[in-house]
This record gives sequence, C-alpha cells and structure tokens, in this order.
Amino acid sequence: MTLRDNASPVCSLKFVTLLVALSPALLFLGAGVQLQNNGYDGLLIAINPQISEDQNLIPNIKEMITEASFYLFNATKRRLFFRNIKILIPDTWKANYYSKVKQESYEKANVIVTNWYGAPGGDPYTLQYRGCGKEGKYIHFTPDFLLNDDLIAGYGSRGRVFVHEWAHLRWGVFDEYNNEKPVYINGQNQIKATRCSSEITGMFVCEKGPCPQENCIISKLFQEGCMFLYNSTQNATASIMFMQSLSSVVEFCNASTHNQEAPNLQNQMCSLRSTWDVISASADFNHSVAMNGTELPPPPTFSLVQAGTKVVCLVLDVSSKMAEAGRLLWLQQAVEFYLMQIVEIHTFVGIASFNSKGAIRAQLHQVNNDDDRKLLVSYLPATVSDETETSICSGLKKGFEVVEKLNGKAYGSVMILVASGNDGHISNCLLTVLSSGSTIHTIALGPSAAPNLEELSHLTGGLKFFVPDKSNSNSMIDAFSRISSGTGDIFRQHIQLESMGENVKPHHQLKNTVTVDNSVGNDTAFLVTWQTSGPPEIVLFDPNGRKYNTNNFIINKALRTARLWFPGPAKPGLWTYTLNNTHHSLQALKVTVISCASRSDMPPATVEAFMQGGSTRFPHPMMIFANVRKGFYPVLNATVTATIEPETGDPVTLKLFDDGAGADIIKNDGIYSRYFFSFAVNGRYSLKVHVSHSPSINALAHSIPGSHAMYIPGYIANGNIQMNAPRKSMDRNEEEQKWGFSRISSGGSFSVLGVPAGPHPDVFPPCKIIDLEAVKVEEEVTLSWTAPGEDFDQGRANSYEIRISESLQNIQNDFNNAILVNTSKLNPQQAGTKETFKFSPKLFINGHEHQPDGKTQESHRIYVAIRAVDKNSLKSAVSNIAQASLLIPHNSAPVFARDYVILKGVLTAMGLIGIICLIIVVTHCILNRKKSRQKTNGTKEIEKAQIRHKEKERIRYERDTDYRELEGGKNMCLCIHINRGKERCLQNQHFSERIIKGRCAAMGSFKSSVFILVLHLLEGALSNSLIQLNNNGYQGIVIAIDPNVPEDETLIQQIKNMVTQASPYLFEATEKRFYFKNVAILIPEKWKTKPEYVRPKLETYKNADVLVAEPNPPGNDEPYTEQIGNCGEKGERIYFTPDFIAGKKLRQYGPQERVFVREWAHLRWGVFNEYNNDQKFYLSNGKREAVRCSATITGKNVVNVCQGGRCVTRQCKIDKVTGLYEKGCEFIPADRQMEKASIMFSQSIDSVVTFCTEKNHNKEAPNQQNQKCNLRSTWEVICNSEDFKTTTPMTTQPPKPTFSLIQITQRIVCLVLDKSGSMTIGDRLKRLNQAGKLFLLQTVEQGSWVGMVTFDSVAHVQSELIQINSGTERNALTKRLPTAAAGGTSICIGLRSAFTVIRKKYPTDGAEIVLLTDGEDNTISACFNEVKQSGAIIHTVALGPSAAKELEELSKMTGGLQTYASDQAQNNGLIDAFGALSSGNGAVSQRSIQLESKGLTLQNRQWMNGTVMVDSTVGNDTLLLITWTVQPPQILLWDPSGKLQNGFLVDTHAKMAYLQIPGTAKVGVWNYSLQASSQTLTLTVTSRASSVILPPVTVTSKMNKDTGKFPSPMVVYAKIHQGSLPILRASVTALIESMNGNTVTLELLDNGAGADATKDDGIYSRYFTAYDTNGRYSVKVRALGGVRTARRRAMPQQNRARYILGWIENGEVKWNPPRPEVNEDGLQGKKVCFSRTASGGSFVASNVPKAPIPDLFPPCQITDLKAKIQGESLINLTWTAPGDDYDHGRAYKYIIGISNNILDLRDKFSESVQVNTTDLIPKEASAKEVFVFKPESITFENGTDLFIAVQAVDKVNLMSEISNIARVSLFIPPQTPPETPSPSLPCPDINVNSTIPGIHILKLMWKWLGELQLSVALG
Repeated sequence: MTLRDNASPVCSLKFVTLLVALSPALLFLGAGVQLQNNGYDGLLIAINPQISEDQNLIPNIKEMITEASFYLFNATKRRLFFRNIKILIPDTWKANYYSKVKQESYEKANVIVTNWYGAPGGDPYTLQYRGCGKEGKYIHFTPDFLLNDDLIAGYGSRGRVFVHEWAHLRWGVFDEYNNEKPVYINGQNQIKATRCSSEITGMFVCEKGPCPQENCIISKLFQEGCMFLYNSTQNATASIMFMQSLSSVVEFCNASTHNQEAPNLQNQMCSLRSTWDVISASADFNHSVAMNGTELPPPPTFSLVQAGTKVVCLVLDVSSKMAEAGRLLWLQQAVEFYLMQIVEIHTFVGIASFNSKGAIRAQLHQVNNDDDRKLLVSYLPATVSDETETSICSGLKKGFEVVEKLNGKAYGSVMILVASGNDGHISNCLLTVLSSGSTIHTIALGPSAAPNLEELSHLTGGLKFFVPDKSNSNSMIDAFSRISSGTGDIFRQHIQLESMGENVKPHHQLKNTVTVDNSVGNDTAFLVTWQTSGPPEIVLFDPNGRKYNTNNFIINKALRTARLWFPGPAKPGLWTYTLNNTHHSLQALKVTVISCASRSDMPPATVEAFMQGGSTRFPHPMMIFANVRKGFYPVLNATVTATIEPETGDPVTLKLFDDGAGADIIKNDGIYSRYFFSFAVNGRYSLKVHVSHSPSINALAHSIPGSHAMYIPGYIANGNIQMNAPRKSMDRNEEEQKWGFSRISSGGSFSVLGVPAGPHPDVFPPCKIIDLEAVKVEEEVTLSWTAPGEDFDQGRANSYEIRISESLQNIQNDFNNAILVNTSKLNPQQAGTKETFKFSPKLFINGHEHQPDGKTQESHRIYVAIRAVDKNSLKSAVSNIAQASLLIPHNSAPVFARDYVILKGVLTAMGLIGIICLIIVVTHCILNRKKSRQKTNGTKEIEKAQIRHKEKERIRYERDTDYRELEGGKNMCLCIHINRGKERCLQNQHFSERIIKGRCAAMGSFKSSVFILVLHLLEGALSNSLIQLNNNGYQGIVIAIDPNVPEDETLIQQIKNMVTQASPYLFEATEKRFYFKNVAILIPEKWKTKPEYVRPKLETYKNADVLVAEPNPPGNDEPYTEQIGNCGEKGERIYFTPDFIAGKKLRQYGPQERVFVREWAHLRWGVFNEYNNDQKFYLSNGKREAVRCSATITGKNVVNVCQGGRCVTRQCKIDKVTGLYEKGCEFIPADRQMEKASIMFSQSIDSVVTFCTEKNHNKEAPNQQNQKCNLRSTWEVICNSEDFKTTTPMTTQPPKPTFSLIQITQRIVCLVLDKSGSMTIGDRLKRLNQAGKLFLLQTVEQGSWVGMVTFDSVAHVQSELIQINSGTERNALTKRLPTAAAGGTSICIGLRSAFTVIRKKYPTDGAEIVLLTDGEDNTISACFNEVKQSGAIIHTVALGPSAAKELEELSKMTGGLQTYASDQAQNNGLIDAFGALSSGNGAVSQRSIQLESKGLTLQNRQWMNGTVMVDSTVGNDTLLLITWTVQPPQILLWDPSGKLQNGFLVDTHAKMAYLQIPGTAKVGVWNYSLQASSQTLTLTVTSRASSVILPPVTVTSKMNKDTGKFPSPMVVYAKIHQGSLPILRASVTALIESMNGNTVTLELLDNGAGADATKDDGIYSRYFTAYDTNGRYSVKVRALGGVRTARRRAMPQQNRARYILGWIENGEVKWNPPRPEVNEDGLQGKKVCFSRTASGGSFVASNVPKAPIPDLFPPCQITDLKAKIQGESLINLTWTAPGDDYDHGRAYKYIIGISNNILDLRDKFSESVQVNTTDLIPKEASAKEVFVFKPESITFENGTDLFIAVQAVDKVNLMSEISNIARVSLFIPPQTPPETPSPSLPCPDINVNSTIPGIHILKLMWKWLGELQLSVALG
C-alpha cells in the first residue's frame, strides 16, 4: 500500500473529529448506544416480526426500563441511568402512528424480544462471545418473560433482571452463580454455596426439607435432590450478578465483598476480579463521574419506531476503474442476481451511477413480479465511462434524490454503494449521510477503491465488503447475498448454501455437491456465472437423480449468467452439479446457491460471520467469529472454515473452533472462533465462512447458552420453605439434533495497517489459557487445559510455566514470585490438544507461605496458574486461576471425610439389615406359595394368574444387592437389581418403621420407577396410553384437541388452567399420593403453527387420554369417560367439549378441575358413578333415601312444576303404590355441606374433596359403583390399583404440572420391507406387493411423506421421502416395491436405514415405520435402545409362522400397531394389516375405511359372488382391489343402478387388479362376481367419508391384552359408532386365526353380559378361549347393519359427570336450566345398511398345552341379574345366561343364594340360604334366563329387604364369580277404606316399572274391595 493510501484515513479522521465537536448528536444516528452526561442514549429494543401483536408488550417494556434506570443509578453509585430508548415495532404489526425508522433495524438492536422457536423455556439471557470486560452481542427476552407476571417470583422484577443483563452486555461481566457446581469446599475446608457475596444466608434443603449441609455432600459430590435455598429477608446488599431477585441486593460485588473462591464464571473469566472491579475499569466509568446531590435522574423517554415500505437504491461506480479486471461484469452478475432473487417482494428499488458526476438510471420501481425485476435489470450499466475521476458523494446525492421522491425523506432507506475508484472528497458529504436516516452498505471493488469508503457504512450502521481482483473470487455475489432486509425475520431471508469459484481449464470440470436440508428449500436458486461468450455445459442432479441441464436454466448471455429457480420447496438432500468448460481457454466458473426457510415453524440453520473490529494494526491479531445456530439453539460439532482474501496474494483458510480455548471464550455456545494473524500486506481483507454439518452427528445443544439471569427455585421465609413454580425446561430432544446442512456467509471486510515489508519477525506469543482446571486425587493435583500454540492458537508452544501459591492474592498480583513447579518433563502438544499434568504440592510447599506483609496464613487450598512460552521466549498472558484442596491436617476432620465415615457405617448396617429383610421376604414368599396351593376350585382364575406372577417376581427378587428407603414413606422399600442392572422396588408391608436411616440417594439415584412401569405395561396389558406414574406424579398424559374444533388459542390456556387446578385437588383427594406432573396438549395440524409448538413423538389422537371435541350431536356438552371394561379396569378416554373447558357449563357441572379429577377416576382406576338418573330414590328398610354417597349429604326432595311460563317448587309427594316419591322428584343438595365425600357422586359440592371409603360408602344405593364393583367403595377400588400399590404418600406439596404443546404435522411414513430369501415362500413377495400397493394407492393420506427401505442382511433405500400430492407420487412409489427376494434377515439394519431416510427430511420424532418381516432374527434386541430414543412409532407386520419372536416388542415400546398375517391367502390378512394403517391424527373424514375384505379358493371355474354396501356416510375415493394366485379371473362389477363397471387396472406381475371409482360412489348395494379355477381370490374394498360434516360409521377393534397366557381368556372388542353415537343391533363377527391356520368365528354382542360391560353402548364384546397353539393369532372384525340397525337417541354416556339440576341457597331452591334434550333430527344422513371390516391386530398366546386341551375355563360372571315379585309370594329372577366356558356353551347348573344382609351375601355366599334350583336347567350362553321361586327359611315382611345372587357352575365344577346382587324391598302401605265396594278380583293387577338394569319396581295394589297394595324394589 502506498503512502497516499495511508494518508486519507488521517484526513478523514480529523474531519470526523471536527464533526463530533460540532454536533455530537449526529453520531447517534448510526453508532448505537452512547453515554452522554451519565445517561445512555440510543438504546434500541427490537420486537421480532414473528411475535404476535400484543399491546401489553410495549407498556411492560417501558415499565421494565424505567425501573431498571433507577435501579442501575443506585447500583452504579449515582453514575449511570437510561435516558432515551427506541422500541422498534415490527412491520407485521398494524401501524399506530409510530415514527418512521431511520437507521434502526433488528440486526442492530441491543435488546431483542422474540421466542425461542419451539422451545418452552423463557430465560432472559445475554449472548457473550468475547472475554471479560468486552461487550456482548445482544440481550434476549421472550414475550412470555415480559408478559407473564408469574415469572417474577423466580427471577425478580423485570427491571432488576434488565440491569443484570445490561452488565453482561455493556461491561462484559459474568454470572456469579453456578448451577453445575452449586456448592464447593472453601480454603478452610468448609462446605459453601456458590454465591457472591458470602454474606447471603440460607440453608441446605434435601428433598424440599431442611437438612444439615453434611447430608448434601457425599464423597465430595453434590447430592441430587439437595439445594441451598436463600432466606427471602437478607442484610447483604450484593450482588446483582448473583441473585438480583433478593430485595436487599442493590449493588455489585466489589473487592471487599467478592467471593474469589466460588467456582463461577466471573472468577474464571475475569481472573478472580469482582464485577465492580471490571465495571469500574470500563470506558463508561472512565468518561463519567458520579452525579452530585440527592436527586434522582429523569425517567427514560421512549420513541416507538416502525419500518415502512422497504426502499433500496443501488449506487454503482461506472468510472474507468470499473473496466479493469472484469469488474463491471462481476457487478452486473451480482446485481442481476440480487434483483432477480434476493430483494424481497414489494420493495421499492432505484438505481443511480456515478463517475465524476452522478446520474439517475432508474427511479423507484416496486418489485411485485418477475417483470418488475427484469425491468430493473435492464437499467444496469452496460458500459463504463472514460473518466477516471470518481465522485462518490455525487452518486450518493443522486441516490438520495431517488429515494426521497417516495416520502420526501430518505429515512429507513438502504443504499448499496459499489465503488472501485479512489475519491479523496468523501468527507464532503458525511454530514449529509449522517442526517439522511439512510443505511449505507459499501462494497470496495479492487485495491484502488477509496480508502475511507468504509466510514460511510460505519457511521450509518451498514455492512462493508471488499471484492479482490481475482477472477475465481465470488466475493461480489457473496456480498449481495449477505445484504438482507434487516427485519430479523429469518423465515423470509435468503440463506446462502453454496459459493464456489474456480479457474477451470479447457474441457475440464468444476464438480461439487450442495446440501439442501429440511429446514430450507423454498425459493431456491442456482446461479452459474462464467467469463467467456458462451455458457459452460451445466449438469445438475437433484437428490432423487432427476437431471437438469443447461437448457433448464435461464440464460443471460450478455451478463454471462445462468439461473435455475425453484419457487416451491426444493427436494432435500444432496444436489450434484457439474460445470464443463467447453471454451478453448481457461476461465473462471462460479456457482452460487441460495434458499429460504422451508417452514414457518422450523427455523433454518443460519451462520453469521463477523470480526472483532473493523481494523487492526500489526502485530495485533484479528479475531474471526462465526455464529452457527438453528433458531437460538447453537449448532455443535459443525465444520466451520473461514477464507480470508487479502488485496494481493493467496487466500488463507482457517478452521474455526467452538472448544472454549484460544480465541473461543465459551465452549459449545455455537460461536466458532479463531485468531487470524497471517497478514500478507496492508489493506483490505475479505472474509467468507463455510459451514457444513454431517447428519450423523448431534447438532443442537440441549439449551441456549449465554449469561442467564438466575432463576430462584424457592426461598426460606420465616423458617418455612416456599418453592416457586418449576423453571420451564429449555432442553431439546436428542433426536431433533441429528441433521446435516451446508451454509455460506460473507463476513464483510476489515483493514490491516503496519504490516512490515519482507519476512515478518515472530511477534506473536501463545494465546492465553482460559480453561485451566485442577483436581486433587489423593496426594497429587492433576491439571488439565487446552494447549495453546506457538503463535496464539496455531502451532506448538515451546514450554509451560506453572506456578502455585497458598495465597490467592499472591498468584493473582505477583505471578512471577509464586512457587514454580518443575515442568521439565512436560512437553507441549499441538494447539487445541487436551493437556494434562500431575504434580505433588508437598514437593513445592513446605510450611506456611510468606505473605507480602510478613504474615503467615494457614490454608487448606492451593491456587495454580500457567503461562505458555514460545521458542522466542514470547509469553502468553497468565491463565485463569484454578484451585484445589490440600492434604487435610491430622487434627482437622473435613466435612466430606466425616460424611464418608458415617456413610460407610450406615451402608454396613444397611447390608446386615438387608440380609434379615431378604430372609423375611423369602419366608413370606414361601408361605404365600403354600397358601396359594390350598386354593379351592372356586378361586378366580385371574387370582391364580396374579399369584403365579408374584411368585416369579419374588424369585427374580432373590438377586437382591442393596436396600433403600423411599423418601417420605414409613414402609420399607426393598430395592433390587434385575435384568441388566435395572432396579425395581417392592414395598414390604411387614416393616412399620424406618429401619434404615441412610438416604437412598446416598447410594445412587433411584431411576427405575419409569422403567418398571413400562415393563408392567408391556407385560400383557393392551393400552394405547402413554401415561406413566413416576414418583407420585402422572406424566405422559395426552390431551388432544379434535381436528374439527375451530382454532382458538384460549382453549389451550383453559386446558392448562383446568389441569393445574385439578392437580392439588387430586393430591388431597388421594391423601397426598397422586398429582399431575406433565401433560402434552395435542394441537390440530390445521391450526396455525407457533414457535412454541413442537413435533409429536409417540403422541397421537389414537393414544390421547382426553379428547376435546365439538359436541356430537350439538348441545350435548356432558363430560364423560368411555369405559369398556369392568370394575378396576382402566377406561379408554375422557371426552370434553370446548364449551365445558371454557367454563360455560360451570353451574351445570361445577368447576372443570373437579370434573377432570372425577373423570380421571373413571379413566385410571375403573370406578363408576355413585348416582343414578334412572332411579333417584330407593327404599331401605322401609325408609325413602336418595341415591347418593355418602348418605350424610343433605338436601331437599322437591319437584319443579312449570306451567304457562311459571315454575313452582314444592315438596315431593309419596307414591302410595311404590312407597317412593312421585315421578319428577329430585334430590337437590344444599350448597353448604359438612360431608367430604364423594367425588363420584357430586364433585360440584364445595365440601366434597374425597372419595367414599369403606366407612362412609352407601352400599345399599342402587348405583353403578355398587353394581359393577361388588358393593365396594370407590376408595377401596382405588386402593387396590397398581398406582396405589406402588406409591407412598408424599410429605411435601407437589409441583405444578408442566405442559408441552405438540402440533400434529404432515404424516411421515417409511415402509421397511423384508426381501430376504424366505419371502419367496408361498407367494409372500407377491402378497407384499399387493398389500403395499393398497397402502400406497389408497390407505396413506394425501400430503403424507412416504419413503421405502427394503432389507435382507443389508438395507436398500428404495425411495427417499416423497410427499404424496397426486396419483403421480403414489404410482412412483408402487414401482419401488421389491420384486426379488434373497439373503438373510437383519431387522435392525432395515430400521437404521429408515431412520436415516427420515432424518434427511425431518426428525424421527412422531414419524411412523411400517415394518414387515417373515424371517427369524435373534439380533433384533440390539436396536431396542435406538428405537426407544428415536421417537418413531413402529407398526409391525409378522408374516408367516417364522417371523422374529421379539418383533412385537418394537410396536409395544413405540405405541405402534402389531399385526399378523398367515400364509393362508384366502384370509386376506396381509392386506387387512396394511389397510389398518391409516393415520390416527387427521380428521376421520380423511381416513381410509375398509368396507369389505373377503377371500375364497375356487375350483373348476367356480364363481365368487357377493355384495358390498356403500352407505351414505362413505363413498369418496372408493377403491376395489382384487388379487389372485395363478391368473387373472373374470371380473364383473355392477353399481347399485345395475350398470356394469369397467376400467380395472391389471398388474399381472403383482397378480392384482384395482378400480378407483371417481368422485363419490353411488349409495347402495354393489354386486360382484369373480370366476376362476384352482386358485385363491380376494376382494378388498376401501372408501372415505362422503362428507366432512357427516361422520362416517366406523369400526375399531382391539383385544384387551396383547398377550394371552392360558388359561386366562382374551376379550375381543369392536366399537361401532357414527361420531359419538353408538350403532346398535348390528351383526358383528370376529374372525380369529391362529398360527396353525385354524380360524374361530365369534359373534360379538352388545348385551351387557359376559365380556360386554355395558349394554347398548355400541361396543360389542366376547371372550375368546379357543386356544389351539402357542404363538400369534390375528383378529379381524366384520360388521353388518340392516334395517333394524339404529343409532341410539343421543343419551348421555353412563360414566358421565353429574348434571346439577339445582342448589339450595339460603333455604331456597335455585334451579339450573334442565338438561338439554338432544334432537337426532339435527344429524344429517339416512339410516342405511352398511358393511365394515377392520383389523383387530394380533396377540400372542403362551402356555397353551398340547391337545387335548383341558377345561380350565369357568362360566363368566352374571352381571345383569334382576328381580321382581310375581303374585303374592313369588320372586321372578331374570339374567343373561353365561356359558360353560365364560360366555360360550352352556353352564351345567346355577346356585342361587338369598340373604337379609347384603354384605353377608357378598362375603359369605356359600353360607347364605340356598334356593332349590333342581328344575332350573341352564340355557345356551347369551340366552335370557327366567326363574321364579318362593323365598323360604328367611324373613320377608313389610319394611324388610331381601338380597339375591347367582353363581354358575360348569360340568367340571368350575364356578363363576358371584353375580351382581339383586334387591327386593317389601312395602305395604296403610289400608285405605274404599269409596265404593266392588267384588274381589281373582288376582291383583301387576304393573312393572322398569328402571336401570338390576332394579325393577313391582306394583301390586288393592282396588276398591280390600286389594293389597304392595311395592317391591329389586336391585
């Protein structure tokens, strides 16, 4: 560089100095925050455009800054405050008279307000990327932090938090707490909490209870569950950087209060200096003095600014300098690319040029389409002038003229200034530039550009770039690609994926790949540029292999550019390009690729490259940074390379690191750094960064790094522990972090001065070591650090200088005089390598170290520091100071050593006690075994199975290794190791006291509860639910919002409120045993996406525990729970409506949270209602009682009589016939009660907070709970649950529930198909193709992403993920199905390949894998852990008898479907299995519904004839599929009108034909006839709903368990509904096929008997006992409707919340509106016939003996026994007959017992009075039994009750359980003389009033002449 080059900056600097002196305020326009007269001016707070408009946000920001200003003023000792602040309002918010922006933009903001893009956390933090005392990058607040006042308890007031973060940002101080090391051992060998100052007081807390500090330290480790809670009232005033939330804290720690020993970041980064020491050394303090007096500063002023229309003007140099080195062509190519691709739509763009004068080339044109872009390109300069003189100011003047024509000012506009010529007069227009309000980006083109050009960008806050004169440099296009709109909306900005330039020889190629990852893809453009007249030969392949060549590109021969644009999403994956230089000479070929975010809910990976400053002087290095992020989460393990190009000479490539060493201050913060000092010449240097990341490496950090404000978990107030709400999690899922990408970013330019000519002397020392750590192990101290280099962080240092001291001050202030450690054997390693060094402090420290003042100090710690030396004896700065414990003197017992001794003794005692406990447990087991052998034949089979299970468990428990006590319980907890080191706990009820006093956690954290629960769920019980009970808290609860619910964000908050309030109610109701820990809320796909919504993992609508759906039919808002099982069995799902959740039904049902707990009891514990709407009163020993529990609930029995618009309430009259109250009588409870029970009667009563117990349970009430649960109270049932047995009450209050918001996204499915050699057996491969085609053509929904992998012993990717948008994609996928089979079977390899396929586009969370295999694979368990962690749902299809035995474990652990298909093709099992794989997450109207599935083997040209019913609820997208085994059959198909249908597509290779019926298929009966010989045919018909409004009739089938263990029966369920309405009287058949090929046909019934729990609920059930072999069984259900099929009038569900008819308030009855009657006429559609088939999955049977199979199946329990009086002395009983084996066959006999005491009958049935049943011959199962008898040997008179029960016995004397108990109440009213005598009738009239099952009222009345009036209630 010449002297002239160095002179201009000096002149300009003088001029800028003059400007500052004349008008300092002008500099504020572009220079950011300035300190003037103690006040900060120009602080910019920007709200991200992605934030929804909320007018509360701005007042809260103002309030925060105002509070912060006064707090800062006091904290800085009256020195600093905030004077004026600008708040940048996003352009997405509506205009509200905001001021127009000048040079403010989101990228320049000091404070940003934005979400974290998908993460639930909300910590305020500051991004700090430089060392101590250096400014940070920005402060980040979330809207939740600024709006949610609940967070103030944890963080303190917002103003205090802002000052904490301001200190990070402005002065470069660090946090004084440490969440990873919350305690440490100080120099006096005391345990201390990490805090500053040490005067802050508090106490150690263990498991939320106070404990001695010794209990929190075990072997020098901080114990999990222990924390140090601080007193809410303090005297300490410091420190803000520790805990700003304490009210007493008003200052920073200074030298006198600073805790130098605390292991926090402030000490590490700032060499043990206090925060106040660092702040006092800042420029702010050096240029200010404390304000005098006592007055406070003025409050801050605020200006609200908003960006208007985007305006850009290109100011281009056309002087003769542009003719050199092809500069004009580079400019033309870059600007064309900018105009055609980068500049945003609706931007106004103008063009000016200049040489010695300025000229306007194009006035402002708004970019609305491609024609506007092309028009602007046409205005670009085509030639340069002959003038060498350059006047940049003239060009800018014309640029201002252009932009000012829009609004009269240049405010907010952007100038892109490209200059190549020198200009010594730029200073002439600096004043104009400063006052313009425009931002200027400068591009210096070539070495001759004006040396002070960058002053324009510096003063206006613009970017600056340098483009060297190198033909293969792509810097010009890189510069234009970096210039964005400045709005901060990363979803709209272009992201550069590739920038490649190379000089290519003639007929040689430039070839490379570029990754288009799943976070980008929209608006993707490929640009190719060249030098010669003709374009190179271009070949581009997309990830699927599609080829694009030169002809596909838009060619601009004049500008020598070729551009290919993909407006929609480009295919993700690797794109390969090849440029062939067809020219006869060498030329530079360049490639640029840009793209935009693919989705608005998934932030793309971005890179921002920048330097430490704009210039440096030799020998000071330049620090290079690259901030690599996805949203705000740092990207780890990326390969980051910086390319630095000087004005002359070769570029330098530098690898950047994020290792927390050298130039990189903080490890794993996503900011990659390196020193650059390879200066070749003086002048400008350009910077470009390339980032690549492999998809196989974890990418995202688990949390957002930075300096965070401390969140306080709780306080000690008045000696009591007060916990705050748990801090929101910031963690990311591991699997979300695996993806790959490539990025390019220009980092602009910087200047270097003072570079000497010729060889440079070595003036670069090693860099400072900043990560020194010291750990003492026995007698030695081990040091570790990252090696520096010979020159900063490059090369290898020559030696190390290590010094130690017992005085912190000594080593800190006088390193050279500290004790030197011998390092002669320590040879430095290469820079970046981890160094370790051990030494013994005893060798260097003898006695006490002398202090500077001559005193001695006794200490138990040493302090270590290190310095590196290079070969020229240049020394690095002294490292951070590490500290370690010395050997403890013999007379000093350390805390942790004492704790160790105590622990050792406790463990020894525990071991001895454990042996005794084990002996007791084993003895107990043996006794139980003996007892179990004494069971009679009447013992329940289920109890036998439980005993066998317990015996096996106890045998397993004999592998005991240690004993622990569960916190908070009084019972001993025996913890033992089982299976691969996992642990499990059993409560031993024989221990009533705490035998062991050592804490469980002292021996290691107890982590097995979730594991054990999962094991329990997998041991047979079939449950789609993800709920787990972990440490008393329910987690994994899924609450789903139905897709048809209109979008309403308030609904989400209302759900949160309900669960949050329900949790403590549940906790108290269960005697402090259960609470809700975490809940996932499933949000419909069609709702707009939000950053806080995350992808689901295993959560789907199918496994949702609670569904919030619109009422169907309308008006029915009653909450209810679907229960298909018996007492104590879990329910299926809770149903709420949006109006209920919103609190609109409060008066009718009570608070939502109470209703939720009530329904939870239905769902989780299988209890039932304790009221009865069908029979509201009953007689008990002649007394009328309301049906309620407990019986002490008070109220009135009244009738509300309404007539003529008026209603009158009166007392109920007694019906003299029945003895009960008249019809219409209601029991209205009083609003104020003393009784606390029961929730299952009326949860809405304020006093009701418990369930009915055995003591207060009303056993006589005729309600469902008594009928279903054998008179047991709800609390007895709950106490018998697994939940109760595996928990103990808590001693502390539970935390509030946490919520995750999960939004359903597009379905992602990968088929993983076995093509091993065994697939050639029996046409399996053909059948796979048939089923696969059905799935791809019909089952999988539109918009889904589908991939395909095949496997044998290796995996083959048949297709990457393809989105199904039309039949084209479906057909393409069918062609990828495997056609050949060979090789072995490796299921894990196939699964891993599928994970890779999915991760190329999306995370595996929530993705589905359909795994089909027929082969054995004993290595399948090797990938179980990968499967669990993947978050993917795996559906398994076992084909044939030899499929891997552990296959179903994959579907169990992921919540997928498990199916089995035999080799019997006529059963159509494989097609049924694939047909069942419709999405569980979309609207039901989009799901594929199977109407028919049938197969038949034909001989001698036989016909397969049949019909298919297409009813009015289906018909869209109907497909008929026909398969064959030999040759195509003759196919005839007629529609309901008799028209013959043609058009079947025949696939002879796959042996199938299919017809897709366009539009909606005709309603009615379709007839088919298929003719063939000697082969098997199958027919499958599928369809979709005919309307999005009218729900279709659906059939879903399931088994009660996924494993059946002989002789326990299985239960088959089929739910047939239309919407929420049950379909009744359908013909439902289950086909169950075993591995032997035998098929059992079962008729399923909805009769409320046998396996069917509830009559007429649309759920058809039956027991299955016909086992014939061990192994897999497949299940298929067929349902047929007809003219007798009826949809029940929309009655409320039986297990519903009680509708409150009214209350008694102040003695007066207040009525609610009557329960709404639902009108079925509101439902559209007609009652028509229908046909449906559905796969019920599969189950596995075990322990099945070889034939003949013994009869071990008793008759099923009778559950519908009813009784009534017949005649004067007879009792008529009716019930549904059980079978010989459960509900099959015919029982052998009945035993009927009667008693006057209901409990005696239940508990001592064998001792009750037996009724003679000699003449009672049992009927076939499911038939109606009637038996009449006369009670004998028992009292039965007026006012007494008689109770009756029945037991069935089979032919081998196996007995059923005792039936429900029926009841007879005898009522004889007083005689009333007749008014008119009449002759006696031969017998009384009988009037039977039927009520609920099991309860009938028999009326016998005297008429006229002395007829007996008698009422008998039977139940």
